[in-house]
Amino acid sequence: MQSRHPYHTAYIFPQLARVARKFGGNRALSLALRRVHRYHPASSYSPMAIGRWSLGFEYPGGMAGIIPPWNLPAVLHAARLYGVVITPHDLFGGAPLIAPSPADRRGRPKGVVTSYLHGRPRIKRQMLGPPELITALRKPRKGKKKKKNKASLQRGRTGRGK
Repeated sequence: MQSRHPYHTAYIFPQLARVARKFGGNRALSLALRRVHRYHPASSYSPMAIGRWSLGFEYPGGMAGIIPPWNLPAVLHAARLYGVVITPHDLFGGAPLIAPSPADRRGRPKGVVTSYLHGRPRIKRQMLGPPELITALRKPRKGKKKKKNKASLQRGRTGRGK
């Protein structure tokens, strides 16, 4: 599958995962950031935004696992407020992980873009597995059969007009 973007993020950094784990997950981090949002209006706090930070740079809003710099003061404020201890190792330590290719990312369907509908790609999904299994699972293409109305069958009608 051709990538939509010419580049691909090679590494995902563990910063967001470590900090979110200390709070108890992305949802808990989101609730903590919502509480301090009035003091940090430039910060984003929705669970979707926090989930996008773990995506690669090629995705809209993706930060490759790094907490955006404009959100870092809000995260530190929320940690101080909730008593979460964030060490320098949580923010700056650790080796980055090799990122999966965009086609292998969970939630991104494998397949071929066949056309676009209202600006969104329509994706014909690929069947994965051995070739013998794929050919066995593919249904032969036939013309559509017209469904018979249950009421007309009970009355003895064939559904044909005279």
